[in-house]
Amino acid sequence: MAILVVVVVVVLLIVLQNNQAVPLPTNLSPNGNLWDTASIERELGTRLPTDAKDVHFDGFQGRGGGLDLSFKISATGGKDFIRQFCDNVFYQGYDPFNAVNLSEPFTFAHLINVGQFPYYSYSPNTATTIMGNRCQFPKGAQYQIRVDTSSQSAYAIQIHVFFSCEICHNVSSETVKPISEFPAQLLGLQSETNGYSLPFSELCFGLDLSTAYLRDKWKELEGATLKVSLDHTLIFSAVTTNGSLNLQQDDSSSSNGNQQSYCFKPDLGYGLHTLLVDVTPLSDKSHQYSWDFQLQAASATPTPYSM
Repeated sequence: MAILVVVVVVVLLIVLQNNQAVPLPTNLSPNGNLWDTASIERELGTRLPTDAKDVHFDGFQGRGGGLDLSFKISATGGKDFIRQFCDNVFYQGYDPFNAVNLSEPFTFAHLINVGQFPYYSYSPNTATTIMGNRCQFPKGAQYQIRVDTSSQSAYAIQIHVFFSCEICHNVSSETVKPISEFPAQLLGLQSETNGYSLPFSELCFGLDLSTAYLRDKWKELEGATLKVSLDHTLIFSAVTTNGSLNLQQDDSSSSNGNQQSYCFKPDLGYGLHTLLVDVTPLSDKSHQYSWDFQLQAASATPTPYSM
């Protein structure tokens, strides 16, 4: 009788163990399926290189999912492969997997124009042998790609594809409107207790003519010449056209190509500084607007945003 009880108990334990839920792989979701080579190639719109080595991929398909793909390939094969992505535009020294996102068009940042909210991005302390970009497939999925060219014989390629917005809002920044009676705005200053700091070492000057009311109120600015000086040193001279700044002097390389704002690296120490804007309309005398501001200690280095 005792032997029979032991046998029954053992059988029950086996049955219960066999009916326990099998743990799902960590990259499997009820919303999608695991990736395989065929599905990856369909998503990328191209074949994976036949000579790729150390191929790794993870993630799941469908809403809320994503694809993480990495492999190594010869330098020649790597160049042929990556030219199919981002219109073959890759920023040297930019690692999208370790980047700081900004709304300011600083000269060292790159325009990322994906989704509903374009923004700027850069990678601090990144080697020039790293290059990358963030782009969007024709079907709408966004992706970022990183290429490590540090080895002369092989490229290390890393791709992340995501099907839900990673940045679902505007990248915020502090906009300073220094002169109350004039529609100028500055990007790059950060408010402190007794003044401002310059955390990125650059300033961007622009005009806020975003509404019909402002454009009508400041219609004299259309075609006007603006000369912007900092501490009595001319920074740039421009003619305004539809609210944009068309530089007169040959220094457009100092800007990020965003005519709405002109970015530059001022030589500013701590203390009091003066911004001066000289406006010469087409049919009127020139006007001057000035603003004094106190520069305090610099802010801490921004934390990279990893996607």
